[in-house]
Amino acid sequence: MLAYLAACVVCVFTVAPPAEPREALLAGVKQIAAPGSPGAVIALASPAEAVVVGKMDGSAKAAVVVASTWGRGRVVALGHSGYLDPATLDQGDTGRLLLNAVAWAGAVKVSASAGIRPPRVLTVDSRAHEWLNQHDGDARAAGAKWPDLSGVDVVVSARSSMPPDVRERVAKFVKEGGGLIIAQTGWGWQQINGGADMRTHEPSILLREAGIAWTDDFVAPQLPERFDATETPGALLRFDRAMDALFPPAGQEQASATRDPQAGVTVAMGTRLLPPDDMVYRTRLDGLVRDRLSAVKISAKSPLRANRPAERALVTYAVESMASLAPVEVAADPRAAEFPGAVPSQAPRITAERTISLSTPGWHSLGLYAAPGEVVRLTWPAGGAIKPGTARVQIGSHTDRLWHKDSWSRVPEITLSRPMEVTAGAGDEEMEIASPFGGLVYVCVEKPSKGEVSVRIEGAVEAPLFVLGKTDPAEWRSRLRNAPGPWAEFATSKVIVTVPSEHVRDIDDPRPVLELWDRVMDACADLAAMPRERARPERYVADVQISAGYMHAGYPIMTHLDAADDMVIAAKLASGNWGLFHEMGHNHQDAMWTFSGTVEVTCNLFSLYVSETVCGKPPRTGHDAVNDRSQRVEKMRTHMAAGAPFEKWKSDPFLALEMYMQLQEAFGWETYKKVFAEYRALPQNQRPRGEQQERDQWMVRFSRAAGRNLGPFFQKWGVPTSEEAHRSIADLPEWMPDEMK
Repeated sequence: MLAYLAACVVCVFTVAPPAEPREALLAGVKQIAAPGSPGAVIALASPAEAVVVGKMDGSAKAAVVVASTWGRGRVVALGHSGYLDPATLDQGDTGRLLLNAVAWAGAVKVSASAGIRPPRVLTVDSRAHEWLNQHDGDARAAGAKWPDLSGVDVVVSARSSMPPDVRERVAKFVKEGGGLIIAQTGWGWQQINGGADMRTHEPSILLREAGIAWTDDFVAPQLPERFDATETPGALLRFDRAMDALFPPAGQEQASATRDPQAGVTVAMGTRLLPPDDMVYRTRLDGLVRDRLSAVKISAKSPLRANRPAERALVTYAVESMASLAPVEVAADPRAAEFPGAVPSQAPRITAERTISLSTPGWHSLGLYAAPGEVVRLTWPAGGAIKPGTARVQIGSHTDRLWHKDSWSRVPEITLSRPMEVTAGAGDEEMEIASPFGGLVYVCVEKPSKGEVSVRIEGAVEAPLFVLGKTDPAEWRSRLRNAPGPWAEFATSKVIVTVPSEHVRDIDDPRPVLELWDRVMDACADLAAMPRERARPERYVADVQISAGYMHAGYPIMTHLDAADDMVIAAKLASGNWGLFHEMGHNHQDAMWTFSGTVEVTCNLFSLYVSETVCGKPPRTGHDAVNDRSQRVEKMRTHMAAGAPFEKWKSDPFLALEMYMQLQEAFGWETYKKVFAEYRALPQNQRPRGEQQERDQWMVRFSRAAGRNLGPFFQKWGVPTSEEAHRSIADLPEWMPDEMK
């Protein structure tokens, strides 16, 4: 029947042989899109198999597409929800992959019905039905709730919410022969769920029995914005195989264990997804950790590299296991003394009161440090302002996870966060928390509300904290800067910097550097056309190793340790630091005026503006790549002589920045502020949608603000803009900088 069906089903839904899912899914597929930042999907055990893979750090790979059979049915899992977006499906062979997946996943039910027809598809939280119907499909969209699945052959979903009753219904549907295609962004789900454990990701819970789960790791494409679907996944991309290769079962010689870094990466990903009640792999790993982990060292001088996959896997499992222990069971990790640092045993453990403003979201610095493996107790009034799900307690400020890195200079995950549980009882609320690595203690407000709450903290040690306008400089000099906590913070209402305490102990008065920081933050706000007063302070945290780049944006902005002095010494900050300002620029970017190819460009407008207005540098300077105007002009002319290819412009941030600097030189910063303010005030229905509109609006709005027709200028640079956009500014006088005439 399947052979007959393969010949007869409507053309695009050709059904491939069932025994080889990868062969069926990749028929006619060579490259697929890489929407956004795709996440990893892992094949945990047979019959799941990786289908399409991408790159991680070093030589390691991870899957972005995994397929499996489950009962009589079939499952395909994709590593980004964007794979079900019509715009993505039109890129490369991505649409062909979806068509193949629908045909393969729906073949069992179509075959059982003896029908010669496309599989009937139900889409949930995606627009894939629009695209499928345009390609001779038979697809409809579900409403807000999961409907009855009778009369459906394949479910295509991007929904992450799948409560137990839904999971039970969907599991029954697949096991009885239905097809299921799910697209999820694991790291994205985790981010919007407050760093939640990936084991609580409901689609992963559903597919655990099928041997599939989503991870919080990223996967990079092998080609520019494309995954090479022709690359054959190695056997070690499946967790059970990697475990046996890394830790051979009893009876096999240990000498046969692999040193292939891929095995370590796969096992590290899989161990963080093992359910708490797993008795197969946990028992095996518990014994290995007990026997071998104490000898594993990790430091900047002696990093744990990918060529030691077994040790990396054991560290991963130990960290994952420790996070699930009750506070009284937590022990200090011996690697904590190296980083984030040891707390002197003689340092007094104190009791302190702190008042938390619940209207300010984010981390609230307490000036307290939890020693590794020691319990900290927090108490606050019951029935007060803290409501369920509104606040958490966090130990540690180094939130970057380094599991994907080819080399570890510290344990990859050292920050612990727990919700402030609220009961219905009378009296005080109380919780205990302990981290094997220790760290600064924070109360984190996740859902702002009115009022404030007083929290008592017991068992921590004091850490250096100076708050501009609140901390007495005399008290700072006499006591606070010598507090025993190994990490310190300088804070204003606009920015907070976190550095090793050794960098602040000789600073007599932090006010000058903090006043300078406030000027930096106000300059960024002014350029972005936003209020100077902020809902929460931005944050910088120095780390021995970070997850990406030399620095990266976010909350907090992460830097390496060599930037610590630049953040706390006024003279160093005043001399300018392009990197620190660049990352703060990222935090002020708006997607409306940052189209593809300019993410690493428009943030540098803030570097330029702060360097000029706060640090007093000459206009359009502050970085070696822009300081020499003649070199910039020569680079621009070389680009023009090559025909101004847009792809080259997009791939060279400082080449693209030259275009923005020409506009600034001709029309000034006030024009930028005017345009940014205009964008900020746009109603939702007037905001640009898609790349073409983003480029068009940027050209048109800047032209109107400058009073000049910038159409020829954009054309000269090779930035694609539409004829309609050019016609809309044809009434303005044309402009071209002298060096481009």
